[in-house]
Amino acid sequence: MFAFFNDSLFPKIYVTFNQNINPNSWTQFTTTWRNFDLKKQPYTLLFDLAGLGLPHLTYAIKISYFIESLKKRKKLLNNVYLTKSIIICNNTYQRKLLEWVFFIQSPVAPVYIVKTTEEAEQLYNNLSFNKHFYLSTVTAYFPK
Repeated sequence: MFAFFNDSLFPKIYVTFNQNINPNSWTQFTTTWRNFDLKKQPYTLLFDLAGLGLPHLTYAIKISYFIESLKKRKKLLNNVYLTKSIIICNNTYQRKLLEWVFFIQSPVAPVYIVKTTEEAEQLYNNLSFNKHFYLSTVTAYFPK
């Protein structure tokens, strides 16, 4: 398993990673993510990429296809409850991969990229007041 979901503070779900990404752990990751929609309640994902290392480009392509499938499901069935994602990323390679992914596939819900856990928590709190209440140091991607 390369992704660990902590939903003890649902609807805020923390996702951490390690470098053990492989086809089986990828399937577990996407299945676990999809299962949160079965609760039929809005939720936010906070991804911390610190332990991920340098994932292969293949997984950037896979996440873009996964996002596309979520968007199709949302359009057809309106049963995707993700309201936003906050990604903690302090690695240039990972950030470039994220930029590429969101260039080829816009997100299913707003995505905000920050550098630290503290920034992520502050952003989460700020966005609860207003969806446009974030600092200029935050990189944001929105659905199209």
